[in-house]
Amino acid sequence: MKKVLLTVFYVLMALLLCSCSFEFSEQARDGDLLYEYGNKKAFVARYYWDGRDETMTVVIPQKYEGRKLVSVGGFAGRGLPMPFYVDITRYFPEDTVFLKNVDDEDISEVRELQFTLILPGSIEDVHLAFSESVVEEDGKLIEYRVNVETEYAK
Repeated sequence: MKKVLLTVFYVLMALLLCSCSFEFSEQARDGDLLYEYGNKKAFVARYYWDGRDETMTVVIPQKYEGRKLVSVGGFAGRGLPMPFYVDITRYFPEDTVFLKNVDDEDISEVRELQFTLILPGSIEDVHLAFSESVVEEDGKLIEYRVNVETEYAK
């Protein structure tokens, strides 16, 4: 009987530990922002840029569907790191090929894309990913570097 109770206890503890790690287990896109969320909290995981200069400043809301936004980037599911990044693929024509493993000396030009995130006071942590994309334009390799600055709303 003691072994059965001990086994039940360990199974319950394992289930409790597993359920704690799913704080942000759901994902949804709302407009140009992608959110990871759980029952009470959420974080912003990605911004889908449409290629316009006037949309390079992004105001992050305080809540997503009633859930408090606590970070920009974070840890999803069982702790998978998910830093925030800007997806710039809509800036390019649909048939654009993004190149990988390109040597720096092969790049003809670097174009900086500067984004600003305006954060609400509820944001406790910021986890940003550095991103770059290399494409071929008119026979030249162009690297697009995405830089993200953050500032809190006044």
